[in-house]
Parts: sequence; structure tokens; C-alpha cells
Amino acid sequence: MEEIPEDSNDIESLQKTIKRLADSSMQYMNNNFALQEKVILYDEIIAKANVLIHIDDLNLRKMIWGNRKQFIDILGFSPDEVAAMGNKYLSNYYHPEDYSKVNEITDFFLNDLGENHSTLFRVKHKDGDWLKLFTTRTLFKRNSEGKPWLVLAVSVNLTTPVDTGAKIEELLKENIRLKNQLLLSTITQREKDVLGLIAHGYSNKEISLQLFISASTVESHRKHLIKKLNLKNTAALVCFAVENGLN
Repeated sequence: MEEIPEDSNDIESLQKTIKRLADSSMQYMNNNFALQEKVILYDEIIAKANVLIHIDDLNLRKMIWGNRKQFIDILGFSPDEVAAMGNKYLSNYYHPEDYSKVNEITDFFLNDLGENHSTLFRVKHKDGDWLKLFTTRTLFKRNSEGKPWLVLAVSVNLTTPVDTGAKIEELLKENIRLKNQLLLSTITQREKDVLGLIAHGYSNKEISLQLFISASTVESHRKHLIKKLNLKNTAALVCFAVENGLN
């Protein structure tokens, strides 16, 4: 990972609170995959912030959603315009020395080498000015075969003076929060009920008695939750529930 340039000033437009969380849904269709679950998207991600947030399809190697206002404010292009240009956007607006990083990062996720990646990009604004974007990517969703599919990316505009300490840490925490909100939208209410009881330390038998279902059904829910939330075991499931207030 490249070092972030040091600067003692704050990101002038970054605020600590999110003003509004809006519920919306996204249905994304293509020849190979269909994402039909409803997901929660921020209508205003961070008010007046130098932050880009987008979701990328690893297999198509393209962006499928981005926060419109910030894209226009920071890059001069809307998410739809960037997506429509495809590889031409990368070749025309990414610095020649950074262009190769895009495929390297995509291959990093496709080869399942990790679930998080951060790097620094130099990107040209629509009017020709060069920007420095520090981008953190997190694996958001796997396909039905368990292979990496969608990646959530958050980019901070370092062209504006930035305090690279607390502000960057705060932004990365917000990235995790957004990812968790999206993941929670993919599980059913029954699975949330089971998850809450698991977080309280109840056994399969105890949960089955409370929810009037069989212990084997509880175990099935447990396994489905671990898979849907991209976790490794029950302990990680409990931590996820506590972090998201489901305990």
C-alpha cells in the first residue's frame, strides 16, 4: 500500500455526522448475474464531503452504482457518464503510471487474495486538473458459487488539504458501516431473529423453543447467516450482531 501524503489540515468539507439515511432499492441485471435483493443506499452519504462511493462488478470490470452528487462535484462526471465510458475513462483520465493498478486490484479480489485493498490514484478532472484519490475497497458480495463478485469502494479526495489521522480513520469506519447496512438488507426477518438470539448466547435448542422451529432449522439459519454475511464462524457472527445492535 502506498503512503498517504502528510498534511496537517482537516478536510474542510468532511462532517462527522450523516444527516439523512434514505431507503431505496437497486435491481441490477446483466447477461450473467442478477442482483435482486433490496439494498440500502445513502441518499446523502456524507454531506458536503470530498468522498466518492461506488459499487463495482468484478466480472464485468465496471462500476454499477456511484453517489451522483459527489461524482459530479469531485470528478466533473456523473456515475452514469463514467460507467458509459468504461475503459476509455480509465485510459483517458487515470494517470498513465496508475492505470495498471486497476486491473491489478480487480485480479486481487477475483483471486480471493483478501477482502480489503487500499491505494492512491491520480485521476484527471473533467476540466483537466489532476486529483489525488485515496481509495479503500472492500469485498461486498459473493456470487451463488461463493466467488468474489461486487466490491464497495470509498475514495477520499486528497487534493483538498487533509488530516490523514483521525479523519481517514473515521472515513474507514463509515465504509464498514455502509457495508454492514448493505449486508443486513440481504437477510430475512427470521434470520435477524435467530442472529439476535445467537448473540445472546442461546443454543440451537433454546432458540428453537423460543421461535417454535426445530433445532435443525436453527442450525440451517446459522449456516446461511455465516455465508450471507461473509463471515468465518459463529464467533464472528456474534461480533457482527453486537456491532450492528442486534444483540
